Formats: sequence, structure tokens, C-alpha cells
Amino acid sequence: SPVSRASFAAVILRDNLVVHGGLQSHDTRLRSVITTCEHLYLHHDAWRFHIPTLTWYRIQLASTPSGRYGHTAVRYLDRMVLFGGRDYEKDYSEVHVLKLLDQNPLIEVTEGQLMWQKILTKGHSPHPRHFHASVIRGTTEMIICGGMSNGKLFDDIWSLDLVTNQWTQLARKLPRELSLFSVEFLDNNVDMLTVFYANITQIDILNTTVEEVSTRSKFRGISDYGFAKMSNESYIVVGGEEHDALVEKTVIESPEPFVVTDQVSRRSGHVALPYGGSIIVYAGFNAPPRSGKTYTLMHNDLWMLPLPVQHCQPGWFVVKDTCTRCPAGTYSATYGSTSCTPCPAGTYNPLEGQDDHRLCLYCPEGTFNPTPGS
Repeated sequence: SPVSRASFAAVILRDNLVVHGGLQSHDTRLRSVITTCEHLYLHHDAWRFHIPTLTWYRIQLASTPSGRYGHTAVRYLDRMVLFGGRDYEKDYSEVHVLKLLDQNPLIEVTEGQLMWQKILTKGHSPHPRHFHASVIRGTTEMIICGGMSNGKLFDDIWSLDLVTNQWTQLARKLPRELSLFSVEFLDNNVDMLTVFYANITQIDILNTTVEEVSTRSKFRGISDYGFAKMSNESYIVVGGEEHDALVEKTVIESPEPFVVTDQVSRRSGHVALPYGGSIIVYAGFNAPPRSGKTYTLMHNDLWMLPLPVQHCQPGWFVVKDTCTRCPAGTYSATYGSTSCTPCPAGTYNPLEGQDDHRLCLYCPEGTFNPTPGS
């Protein structure tokens, strides 16, 4: 299994938690570690945790991106898309993709079924950075914004078209220069970007003339937390750092907060990712990164927190108050679905738990399928 780490990139890909990079140190002062890089070890490895069998597998590929921390990842169809990060000396603005080359369910994956690829992007690219935020917009765009490089914070917003690999800088900016925060699109509105930091603010990313920013409600003022979208109206916050102390509780805001659990040990620099009707929490610091407080360990544990059934993720549907994977030949693109949509005639899908109609594959040349849901 992987060693302990924090500030890594991770996504859920099919039934796997896929993890890349991050940092580890046994120095007693993380403040000095981050500023001087003494005793700092950067991971360049990639791992996947197969959730149904609770088993770790190392993804051993020669093309794995170099060691870095503070980068982000989004899931795009059957791909993990990485951006940015920092190593011992510099920040990155590279885009790397981990691609699945077939429809194998990833239980017995071999190196020939996975491939890392550095993407040659078009247009002017964002300044290299780390501790930024990223999110999928609609079905084909990755939004990245904010972050920092060599002590300078950013407030810019960029879009990467994942079909054409074209970068575009948006005219709108964040409400302020930010790092160690999250962004998301809520309420089925792909033009309204919600920014989670000291306040929850919404900005219209396409409106280049009106500078009005609406504040929906007070956030908890934390940073470096685990964050996951649970539905179009709700999200979950796990741990994080607040005033140089670690936050203990796991809270769903929907729209009023309620505590899910306070059993997950305090941490920051971890991930919290939705899977079916649960949240997966993995790794992180056991002391605030910027506090300068003594710490000796980093977390290497993995938690799965069950959530109320209305938070079933796309690719799943509700059956007798239980989140269940959509069967092969179907998909579900919405939260809390009570049924799955059959793949159209002329297509097929051999896997369970698909959440996008584009994962229904066209029948090979010389074959046909007249029946939906195959």
C-alpha cells in the first residue's frame, strides 16, 4: 500500500480511488519544510484503491508525472486529468492525463491498459502554480483558478477545453487572490461558479461587465479541507484548518449545516470524494501546515462515510433506501436518481455504474444492436 502523504491529487475512476504524488516529511516543523524543502520527500508514484475489494494496487508506468504537491485532478469520462503542482524548485502548468485504454473493469489492470500522457495544449497557458482549485464545467471543460507561485497569489480563472486542448483565460476573476480553497458549479448552472473560502460567493464567469458578487451564506472560514459536491444543492466539508487549528467535524451544508460524524481524526491536506452513497476520506497532515506546530506523522488511513440516500451520486440509483450501481447497458447522469437510462440502440455498455451517455459505446463495424439498454 502507499505510504502516508498530503497535498496530493486524487479522483474516483470507476470503482477506484486513484492517487498521484503529494509530499511526506518527518521534519518537526512543516513551516520550515515547505519554505526550505529540507527533509521534504515528493512522491511521484500513482496508486489505485479498488473499493469493492478494499485492495491497493500500484500503477507502475514509466511515463508517470514527476513528483509534485499542491496539484489538482478532475475526472473526465474515463480519464484522470492533472494540472499544476510544485516540486523542490518550481511550479508547473503542465496537463497530464491518465487514460484507460479499454473497458476492463479495473480489477485486474495491467500496465498495457493504463497510459499517462502529457497533453500538448494550445493557446497561452496559465502561469505555473500550486494550491489552486479545479472543477469540471459542463461536460468538456476543466476550470482552474487561483493558487500561488513563489509567494504570489492568483485570482485568475482559466478554461481548458478537454476535446481541443485549448486554453482560454476568462475575463472574470475570483473575489480575491486565493489558495487552498474549492470551487464548484451548483444548482445546475454552469455559468455560476461558487467559491468556498471565508464566505460562499457566486460569480457569473461569463459576465464581463457586471462586477457584482453575491454572498449566499457564511462559510466556516477554513482552508485546506476535504470538499465534495453531494448534489446540485449540497456539498460536504471534511476537516481542514481554521486559525492554525484542525477542524474535527464532517458537515453537510444543504443548505443548513448538519454534522455527519466527528469520528474522522483531525486532518488537512487530504481528499474527500463521493462514491455511490458514501464519502471516501484519505490521508493528509495531522497538524496544520502553516501553524509551525510540531508534528511527527502524516495520515495514511482511508475512511468511507455513509450518507443519506438522497445523495446517491450519478452512476447510481436508489433501490429500497440503498444506493445501487446502474446495471451494464444503462447510465445515470443525475443525483439521487430512482432509475437508470438505457443506452440508445446502436450502442452498448459492458460496465456497471456509468454516469454519462458518452460512455455508451458505438457498436463495432460490422455489428448492430437494435435494442436499447445493451
